[in-house]
Amino acid sequence: MRINNAILKVVFLASAAGAAFADDPKRIKLATVLPRGSSIHQALIEMGEKWRQTPGAPVGLTIFTDGTMGGEAETVKRMRIDQLQASLLSVAGLAQIDASVTALQYMPMVFRSLEEVDYVRDRLRPLLDKRLAEKGFVALFWGDAGWVRIFSTKPALHPAEFKK
Repeated sequence: MRINNAILKVVFLASAAGAAFADDPKRIKLATVLPRGSSIHQALIEMGEKWRQTPGAPVGLTIFTDGTMGGEAETVKRMRIDQLQASLLSVAGLAQIDASVTALQYMPMVFRSLEEVDYVRDRLRPLLDKRLAEKGFVALFWGDAGWVRIFSTKPALHPAEFKK
């Protein structure tokens, strides 16, 4: 069985400049297009609570959900000017920083398992991290958020049928 690599890649990204030069280095503003109340939003809230309780150097986390800070391209722009210090991004947002992150995205039906996807991504990660760092960004973690689903008002089995 082949696994389609249309998995939504999500990366928690921090702006290196923002982390060092924010007006209030103990407050991090994070944006995501993901909805408020989702499981990932809940995980971010838990992470923020742990940061807040860090002895000696507590950090506050403000989370902007539902795309309230704009789409992923806008989020990247806001990180570049330090309006935001972090973001949860898919490949579409990461490509605004460096196109090399799309390498696995353009290889559908190549892998037979998620383990194979993980293996290749683990080998690419140091290079991708380096390329992001050269542009002032730090990937704090990489992960999968689930399969991409395509919806249509009419039945279609093959991509060519969507062109109609």
